[in-house]
Amino acid sequence: MSKQMTSPDQLFVMERRRFLVLGSAAAVAFAARGVSAAPSTGSAAELPASLAVGYVDGLDGHSATMGANSVTAGDPSFISRSAKVTVLGMWRSQSRREPIGVTLKAYYPTEGSAGGDVPVYVWNHVSRRAGDRQQSSRFRVPIDSAGLRLEVEASPLRGRSSIVDNLRNRVTIDSADGLPRTRATISELANVASLSIGIDRDAPKLLPGTYVLAMLPAGASTPDWSSVRYTPSNISSANGPITTRAILGETAAPFDYVIVNVDFAS
Repeated sequence: MSKQMTSPDQLFVMERRRFLVLGSAAAVAFAARGVSAAPSTGSAAELPASLAVGYVDGLDGHSATMGANSVTAGDPSFISRSAKVTVLGMWRSQSRREPIGVTLKAYYPTEGSAGGDVPVYVWNHVSRRAGDRQQSSRFRVPIDSAGLRLEVEASPLRGRSSIVDNLRNRVTIDSADGLPRTRATISELANVASLSIGIDRDAPKLLPGTYVLAMLPAGASTPDWSSVRYTPSNISSANGPITTRAILGETAAPFDYVIVNVDFAS
């Protein structure tokens, strides 16, 4: 009897399925832990209608940010070296009080074999208040000509049962949320940060460094990145590592945000 060979693409799908099955119980248990069953008053206005992407040159140090789309060019070296992404956490504006659940997806380049790129849930966080303890995550992503695509989703938390049901639907293998998406579809999603390795004028660029994914509600303007400062030593503080300059000095960021570090994987 001949032995059937397994292609690299089949191995990727198998490993992704194993990740979803083994991680589902832990993800649901983590998200539901300590959450009250009382309904939330969160509204759709709190959800990120779009993302604005800031960039800090380097992984450490107190630095000014710039708009990631103002960088001249991305680094094509990521194609041969892949990307190592570390999610440092998610912080909320002091004015946001309602509990929300936030998830981050990374798109893996499988368009050639699967007809689209596969979204993989790589991190989630339940925020009940500003200053919540942060949970970090680290993962590797192969990079091709499409660059690095990260999608941020957020939804109000209405109670323990709704959180569990929502996450159970997301981690099931048959969920439509996990099906491959065409690159044209991904590029149209306002809550996806698409970091380019090229010189596209208006696109955020992919380089080693720190990225601030500002979660903007409908009607909000893009932050003035020249007034934004990143202080990694403040990651454990209630106000978070991002501040903005104002007339009376520096204040906590007026927007919700996720911070990720990106470096070469090899």
